Amino acid sequence: AISDVSGPAIVYAREGYTTGSNIIRAQNGGYNYLVEGVTLSEYLNEHGLIGPFILKLDTKGLEFDIIESVKPLVGRCIVVLLFEFGPGGQGRQDFYKLFNYLLERYYLFDIYFLLYPSMIAQIEKRTLKKFYREVLERPYRYTDVLCISRDLKEVERLVDKLSCLKIPSVRGWYDRLEKSS
Repeated sequence: AISDVSGPAIVYAREGYTTGSNIIRAQNGGYNYLVEGVTLSEYLNEHGLIGPFILKLDTKGLEFDIIESVKPLVGRCIVVLLFEFGPGGQGRQDFYKLFNYLLERYYLFDIYFLLYPSMIAQIEKRTLKKFYREVLERPYRYTDVLCISRDLKEVERLVDKLSCLKIPSVRGWYDRLEKSS
């Protein structure tokens, strides 16, 4: 199992469910089993994999820790990173530290409304506080963040296309949705 640290890890699961297994918290009515955890960096090195990679993380709260563990690969080998973010799982200082680090290497997009392509919004240093606050106001208090390496050839053209889809405020979208119901 990919983890934030290498070594033995306990996987917690629930009978009859194919989703929701994790290595960080026990589940009521569930069972557990022991697996060997390995960091993503170690796994890639052991198998001689050099990239470029598209990395999708949905690790029920370990996203920040796993991203920290792959920092040597960020931007260089991992050209696209997609991860789930919920402000409740990490402290505000960790959020700003990680997002500022990522912004140096990637263009970031909030894609919470992936089913509505016009709802994508670019995340920039100047909008971090607003982004954090808006995610806290959402019904499930999470979003997906798309990171596209700044080193990709012609990435600016892609960013321009995605930026054309952004809206001024997700909160404004909620307001319009409530009025139309």
